[in-house]
Amino acid sequence: MLELASKNLTREAIEEISRQKNEPEWLLEKRLQAFSQFERLELPDFSYGLATRLDATELDINEINPFEHSSEIKIKNPAHQLVVKDLNEALKTHEELIKKYFLTTTASNKLEALTSAFWSKGLFIYVPKGAEATLEIESTLNGQNFLETILVVAEPFSKLTLIESQNSKVSTKSYSLQNVEVFGKESSKIEFGCIQNLEENVLNFSSRTAFLEKDSSADWIICDMGGGFTKSDVTTNLAGPGASVNNIGIFLGRNKQQFDFSLNSIHSAPDTSCEMLTKGALTDKSKGVYGGLIKIKQGAPRSEGYQKADILLLSPDAEAAPMPNLEIETNDVKRCTHGATVGQVDKEKLFYLMSRGLSEKEAIKKIVEGLLEPAVEKIKIEKIQNHLRELIDERLK
Repeated sequence: MLELASKNLTREAIEEISRQKNEPEWLLEKRLQAFSQFERLELPDFSYGLATRLDATELDINEINPFEHSSEIKIKNPAHQLVVKDLNEALKTHEELIKKYFLTTTASNKLEALTSAFWSKGLFIYVPKGAEATLEIESTLNGQNFLETILVVAEPFSKLTLIESQNSKVSTKSYSLQNVEVFGKESSKIEFGCIQNLEENVLNFSSRTAFLEKDSSADWIICDMGGGFTKSDVTTNLAGPGASVNNIGIFLGRNKQQFDFSLNSIHSAPDTSCEMLTKGALTDKSKGVYGGLIKIKQGAPRSEGYQKADILLLSPDAEAAPMPNLEIETNDVKRCTHGATVGQVDKEKLFYLMSRGLSEKEAIKKIVEGLLEPAVEKIKIEKIQNHLRELIDERLK
């Protein structure tokens, strides 16, 4: 990883991007605030204890040029009651709302701050009070860089099902960076599902953050199949009483793919709850790191949390390191547990399946499907569930 001063990632570049987009002064100021964080923060070192480390030597932020941006975002069948617009276009009609929420998340590392400062594509999604809608987004990386930010605001008693697919058509090393900010008002419900199937010459970094008010809920379904190096962070702030979050993560690694997953649930209000379920399988020389945090603060009595991660190694050269964590600052907790397993294919199960006429490859395929299926079954969005089963079947062949 290189952190030399970049001729592309400068204050002057931000000012030029903002000028080209004809942005208001306050938005330029938010970009510059993110740039200050970018200058101050360090790149993740991808080191986790003495024995666990991902190889990020391919990551060189000096290669990222926000002016060389080639991507396509298709919006499929947006419901009439939704506002779905390019963020700069949405400023003409919803400037005060965007100003209130956009880029209010504090970056936790240099890559998040980079995206907030230099984003080229912006999408604004607004769900009016009481509205219910489903929205599909298809993002395709066609060039060297994809820097995107998405802002979602869901008003009280609304429901949004957002289905995102990420693909690429690139022949050389490329970067995909995305920040997502979600704000759920009282009793709103947000289902966010993403299937990432980028090519393996893409370095993929995504940061998704939600702030949930009273009795609101969020379902995150994050399925990572592609990318040569993927860092995927999801943080949910349960800020109102009765707020809840459900996280489902699924990944399959092959060749030299590397995955770094982080799930965080921050409980700041009473009677909040979270559930995290992550399932994955790795073969060849692929690696996976899972870090989960449930933090129940002093002001969040009667809260509960559960997290579980199961990773199957299909090759002696594959590596995995699950690291679930709990931080509990109150004595009044309903339940808070965690568990994690890493293992190889059970030889007895393999023998049993082969004794029933399956080949070794067919038997291993059934075992992996059995590992992943409990997570797939929990996905409430049927379209994602079906697409994911197709991808899993294709990959396991």
